[in-house]
Amino acid sequence: MNAQTTHRDAGAFDLLVLCASLQGEAAVLDVLRALPRDFALPIVVMQPLDPGSRALQAYGACRPRPVEWVTASSTLAPGRLLVCPPGSAVELRPDGRFVLAPDEEGAPERPLDRLLESVARGFGPLAIAVLLGGPDHDGANGARRLHQAGGRVLVQDPATTTQPDLPSAAIAAGATDQVLPLSDIGHVVGEIAAGRPRPESRPRPAGSTRSVGGLAAIASPAARSRLLEAMLGSIPDFVYAFDREHRFVYVNQAMQDLFGPQARLLGHTFTDLRYPAELARRLDAHLDAIFDTGRTIEDEVFFINPAGSGAYFDFVWGPVLAEDGSVELVVGVSRDTTQRRQLEQQLRENARRLRLALDVGELATWDWDLRTGQVLWSREHYRMQGYRVGEVEPGYEAWLARVHPQDREAAVAAVREARAQRRPYRHEFRILPPDGQLRWFSAKGHFYYDDQGEAVRMIGVMRDVTEQRHASELLAQRVAERTAALRQLLIHLESVQDEERRRIARELHDGLGQYLSSVALALSALRQSPDDVAARERLHRLQGLIQELDRELDRIVFILRPTALEDCGLGEGVSAYVQTWSELTGVSTDLELHGLDHGRLTPSVETATFRVVQEALNNVAKYASASRVSLSLERRRGLLVGSIEDDGVGFDATDATTPVAGRSNWGLLGMQERIEALGGTFAIDSQPGQGTTVLWRLPVASEKA
Repeated sequence: MNAQTTHRDAGAFDLLVLCASLQGEAAVLDVLRALPRDFALPIVVMQPLDPGSRALQAYGACRPRPVEWVTASSTLAPGRLLVCPPGSAVELRPDGRFVLAPDEEGAPERPLDRLLESVARGFGPLAIAVLLGGPDHDGANGARRLHQAGGRVLVQDPATTTQPDLPSAAIAAGATDQVLPLSDIGHVVGEIAAGRPRPESRPRPAGSTRSVGGLAAIASPAARSRLLEAMLGSIPDFVYAFDREHRFVYVNQAMQDLFGPQARLLGHTFTDLRYPAELARRLDAHLDAIFDTGRTIEDEVFFINPAGSGAYFDFVWGPVLAEDGSVELVVGVSRDTTQRRQLEQQLRENARRLRLALDVGELATWDWDLRTGQVLWSREHYRMQGYRVGEVEPGYEAWLARVHPQDREAAVAAVREARAQRRPYRHEFRILPPDGQLRWFSAKGHFYYDDQGEAVRMIGVMRDVTEQRHASELLAQRVAERTAALRQLLIHLESVQDEERRRIARELHDGLGQYLSSVALALSALRQSPDDVAARERLHRLQGLIQELDRELDRIVFILRPTALEDCGLGEGVSAYVQTWSELTGVSTDLELHGLDHGRLTPSVETATFRVVQEALNNVAKYASASRVSLSLERRRGLLVGSIEDDGVGFDATDATTPVAGRSNWGLLGMQERIEALGGTFAIDSQPGQGTTVLWRLPVASEKA
């Protein structure tokens, strides 16, 4: 027997499908244990198991044949139990073979629905499905498809599971034949599989859902009646028929589920069934009109069902004609529209809230179908661009026509790049409406793509940000003005500071220095006169201390204001300072000076440059642990270019000149502000272990010597 026919040998049904959640292993085991040991249908289990799950061993202990994972080569066979593998979307072909589509992200989209829909297409009334507990609605739509195709769908009673979402959704979708407690499901499945007449097994051609020979099975009137009954019984809508006395003469399974057994309905009128008097008169009038005229009637009514809950029903009633052309019966189909009405009301309410939010937020919206080119604009979208509603056909070109000519190229590029790179669209541009009042707009949107990756739709919102732009520009202007004022204040403070340094240096040099010189001369004279050797020795030591004090005074005066800088200019001042610094720190220093002998620079430039050199070398001495420093000053083409490079430990220069709480970098900020206050540029290049380079440029002008 070949693979295409083996699965048909089980009996009136071809297949049992068990659907469960990740935590549903115990429920599946309960169903499998309750099945007869000779249960012949192939069984497919679909649940999102972990890759390391031991479910196969547990399920195999319940069945006489080994259990196996579904693979691309698996086929249905009597008694075989196959478990769908983790992370795969599984579909079942009509010939009993499986199709696996592993998901790249490990989580296939709605795997229960996909499997059940394929079973509905390929097996229809030859399949039994069992829906156990689950945490979401996956499986409800597939079960409804199978139910509509004539398959049998059994659902676990939501009250018997801690995960009632899936069975509740299947019940709400009208997908169920029976709702059972978990303890009854296995026994009922066994009875269903054994209770139907066993059709003759026939080979099924690959790719077809039914053998052509199956047409013979519905050739007789009785077979067609059974087929019609099965079809009407599988419909979730309410189907019924009336005679001329307005009595029910037929009700389908859905009607029985709502009102109870047929005996409660058949042969009874609306009045007998205690319909509200006004509603009964209305429905009876419809029946009289159809029997009299033969026309079809549609209507909608509100009805309180026997369970005591009210619901809206729409219905279509039409005539069944006798051989003589008269109306013999009236048949009708009703559908519970309560949920649809609620959804419609919710959609209307959501639309109202959306319009209110858009109006309050002054937002314009658009919806662009890229396949047809059709664009929908909100009323606000027209208004913002200076159009009257309906004045132009909404579209990309109509929008672009209002964009300021200087902004169009960037606007087109922003849309193109967002589409190509699959990222959100964000852009600001100017609109030039007919009244000439230039406005700024901020737009945001998203592209949507089909399965082939082609952009098919773009939706977005647009907001007028003119006032925000003006406020931002005004703030930027105020910040620039305040920054300029602060820098002028800094220049003034630096000037005052330097002047104070010069005064202190003069006082120390001219006042204290003279006193020290006088004391030194007096000590020298005293050393020649005393005869006491010990006294002369003490005077000698005191003279040495006075000399050290004099040298320290000279150093302090030099730091405050080098006389070489004061008297000879920047080059001599820097040379003297670098030499003294190198002697004090022991760090070898290379100094290059170019173009500084062509006249003095302005005092502000000389002072700023000297203080940068002073601060940079001070940082090298304190932090760099350097063995060599290179310093260069060059005057060329109206610029003074300076650099100081060391081979020390370096540091992370990222945002080095940005104030951060808890980080001491005011020396670097001071250097930067000195240079930038004079219109120059300042930069620091440093990385841990690679030394540090300080670079600056200043515009300069000569001052007559």
